[in-house]
Amino acid sequence: MPRPDGVLTTRGQSFLASGVVLLAAGAALGLGDLLRIGTVLVLLAAGAWALSRRPASWLHVEREVAPGRLAVDELGTVTLTLRNAGRRRSPLVLAQEDVAYPLGDRPRFVVPSLRPGQHQVIHYPIGSLVRGEHALGPISVRVRDGFGLTSRLTRLPGSRTVLVVPQVLPLDASALPGSGPGQDDDVADTVALHGEDDVTIRPYRQGDELRRIHWPASAHTGSLMVRQEEQPSRRRAAVLLDRRVTAHAGEGPHSSFEWAVTTVASVVGHLQDHGYDVDLVTEPDTGHERPVTLDEALTTLARTVLAEHDGLASTAGVLSRGAAGLVVAVVGPGSRTDLEALAATHRTGTASLAIVVDSPTFGRAVEGRPGVSAPGAETSHLAHPSGPARTGHLSAAASVEILRRYGWRAVVAGHGTVPALAWRQIASSTGRSVR
Repeated sequence: MPRPDGVLTTRGQSFLASGVVLLAAGAALGLGDLLRIGTVLVLLAAGAWALSRRPASWLHVEREVAPGRLAVDELGTVTLTLRNAGRRRSPLVLAQEDVAYPLGDRPRFVVPSLRPGQHQVIHYPIGSLVRGEHALGPISVRVRDGFGLTSRLTRLPGSRTVLVVPQVLPLDASALPGSGPGQDDDVADTVALHGEDDVTIRPYRQGDELRRIHWPASAHTGSLMVRQEEQPSRRRAAVLLDRRVTAHAGEGPHSSFEWAVTTVASVVGHLQDHGYDVDLVTEPDTGHERPVTLDEALTTLARTVLAEHDGLASTAGVLSRGAAGLVVAVVGPGSRTDLEALAATHRTGTASLAIVVDSPTFGRAVEGRPGVSAPGAETSHLAHPSGPARTGHLSAAASVEILRRYGWRAVVAGHGTVPALAWRQIASSTGRSVR
């Protein structure tokens, strides 16, 4: 659909040019009839152009998307309701919905002439291979005046966004590693070792009943504390996503970062299905005051983007402050300092699992080269399309070796590896690299 807004058509330009010529001829020859005809033609073209600048306020738009939130590679339907909110019958218009590129083609449709209060309902499909928030709207309509002198393009007010969350892929139900202090069987041992108050007194959370406030502990700490009357019956797990821009490569939905996001979403869903309360760690020096639900995790992951911070230590520090009995980290290669900072968070009695994404293989796949890396060697740089080459990064295989020395179970996942295979390998303690 052409972009110019409120321009004269060829007919309108002809009217205007003819009117100017007739005005000039009438003035030169002294013929009043030519002056009157020329004046009418010029005024008609100018008036039509002026009226075309007004917005199409008579057309009101409402949008509904079903389902309200899409997953990657899932199809949805947008329902447009266009209502004539004016006092006169609306003209026939050609409309086009502005749709974000990942959601598909921009639909075009004809809106018939509508009586005041009458509406037209239009449906069109959307789908995306890219997670994130994508825009729908506004609608652009092209209207012609009754004489065909002008053709105006105007945008109707109103738009909305569609949230596309990562896929939750099925993982092997039999490949579920045991964990340490976070499991049910170890709660009694924790109480015996540390005392009841360490388990039953916790900080106040929004929604807690006031009668459960433990005033002596609150006075001692200076903040509200509540009594945990029942021991937790669910196991705790923490899942970490490495967002460093230097740790990932590739572009679009086939990049190493998108693979990592999908894997994290699948692990969170898998652990929750098996009775775990899961903390999702994506930001440095921050953690959740309570475990996330799967919907909350997917919403967070849908909006998660690569970060420019270079260090992994601050993000990994969240794990050392938690009480999870199972830790799962999906990380890319990094410097020796980064990997040792992450590896040092492992505690005795905790199951620490790491999937190290072999990012260079994703970058080479985008370039059309074989996505294979030489195991065991250090790389001199890690290319990423959004920045220059990064120096001092270990290879994925070398990163795995560091983690294993600290007690982690770790595997390498290269381009073409499905998350289910990586999970099966890491959970079954084989420790082999997967490609």
